[in-house]
Amino acid sequence: MSLFTFGQNFGSVLSNSATNSDTNELGLLNQEPDEVIELNENEEEENGEDDDSFNELRAKIPRLNSDSDIKDSKANNKENEESEAVEEETCSICLEPWTNSGAHRLVCLKCGHLFGEACIERWIKNVPKCPQCNRQSKRSDIRRIYAKSIKVIDTSELEKALKDLENEKQLRKKSEIEISEFKLRFQLVRDELSILQQRYNTLMDKFNSVGNDHNTTSTQRSILLSDKTNKMNFSQEKMIQLTDNANGGCRVLSFSLKNLALLASQPSNTPMFPGFGIKKINFLDYKLSQYVPIHSKLIRDMSLCSQYNDEILLTCSLDKTIKLTNITSNRPIHSYECPHPIWSCVFNQDNPFYFYAGLANGHVLLFDRRKIDRHVQILNSDMSSFSPVCNLNYVPRSENFAKPGLLVAQLDKIAFYESNESSEDFACHSLLMESNIMSCSIETNTGHVLVSTRPTQKYPTVRHIVYEFLKKNNPETTESCYALNYIQSYNGSRVQKMLARSRLFCLESQLYASVPCESSKSAIIWDVTNGETCCKLSNQNDILDIYPFGYKDNFYLSTLTEKQLRIFRKN
Repeated sequence: MSLFTFGQNFGSVLSNSATNSDTNELGLLNQEPDEVIELNENEEEENGEDDDSFNELRAKIPRLNSDSDIKDSKANNKENEESEAVEEETCSICLEPWTNSGAHRLVCLKCGHLFGEACIERWIKNVPKCPQCNRQSKRSDIRRIYAKSIKVIDTSELEKALKDLENEKQLRKKSEIEISEFKLRFQLVRDELSILQQRYNTLMDKFNSVGNDHNTTSTQRSILLSDKTNKMNFSQEKMIQLTDNANGGCRVLSFSLKNLALLASQPSNTPMFPGFGIKKINFLDYKLSQYVPIHSKLIRDMSLCSQYNDEILLTCSLDKTIKLTNITSNRPIHSYECPHPIWSCVFNQDNPFYFYAGLANGHVLLFDRRKIDRHVQILNSDMSSFSPVCNLNYVPRSENFAKPGLLVAQLDKIAFYESNESSEDFACHSLLMESNIMSCSIETNTGHVLVSTRPTQKYPTVRHIVYEFLKKNNPETTESCYALNYIQSYNGSRVQKMLARSRLFCLESQLYASVPCESSKSAIIWDVTNGETCCKLSNQNDILDIYPFGYKDNFYLSTLTEKQLRIFRKN
């Protein structure tokens, strides 16, 4: 073997060995990753089982927002608030902020929407409507608002709560009034039952005591003789024709002691000056004096009050006005407008700055002469009856009544509103539930009340009932209560179309009632003590008002019809 051949063989051997060694190393390298992968797969399976249990526990625990999420939400809320504040402080036309001066200063329209002045002027010049509510607007409706900044506070919940509270108060007050009315009706039924029981016992006693018709006739004669002993005589002093108007128009009477004049409401006798006013009749010579025009429609009521050296006359009318007039100088003082026709009025005798008006819808309004625009209070805003207020009588402070009040007579009930000077409120006390009430008057010296009612199906005749107005202490509560205690009644005629007025008066320490009788066209005076007729004053027409009064040592009684005035003097 040559040396060259030996070298080639030796080189090939070396190359083969190197190749085998490299191949083995590469094989080893290729085997290691497989083992590692197998290990990793085993570890991943074990870790997967741990992750599943961890996820189950994590699902049971409520997930909390991260700090970044909280910061993001706060930032969003702040941005929303800032955007809303910007919207509230910008003009809705140009979307620019308002200013407190200059051309784009803050203004508003009648509807209340806010704009920049220059923007809304240009808008209204082209479109005469509010950009937000489309309400008709003009340039004169623009009002400047003098404010550095405006921030709207949401008080809707508070307003709703206050409104609900007020509604609850009204419902509670209304329920209290209804409960008192039911109690009153129950008491009236009991009183009526006791009266009928007394009458029944009286009739039974008479029936048992009378043996024959002769004894009955003698008993009737003795009653007639007792009537004659209770008579009083009146003579007619003067008959005055107030108007020749075919429709009449005279309605109410009063007497001014300071001016010594009778005051009668009547229509104007001059066609050039239509309307209604007050006629003054000189009491000393019974001559007609001045006529004072006051209202445009029929006068329903009047009341007098003396203040300083003058006498003020309060009148109310169906023309929805109540007026004050200086009856000494015949000059008007002031006039008040009311939402409904006025049926009655009266002064507050303790404080002549106040007076009351009863409306046709049942409301009673309190006025203050120092406030000339409108009434200051509605006494019965939560009333349950809407019948007209036919009479108002002021009850002054006295020994029997520590607190003054107002006696309100409607066509279907009578109530007393007690004044509470500390809170300027009035406590309502229901006194009587009666139908077809036409008149209610009070004698303040004795505390008696006369109620006159027209005929009904239950009572076919006119009834004149005298009650004693009493104050009672309620044992259940500390509040005082009032009641009408039945005294005497008098049955009149079966016909009574007009709402005529009755009066109570005291004469020689005796209480009498003067009532109209439409069937006999006369005024009847009867004794309240025994219910017997004392006198009958004839008239030619239906009597609408009766006014008794005294002057010096004489006693007078005047009656008013639709056209005439008659004056009677007691002999």
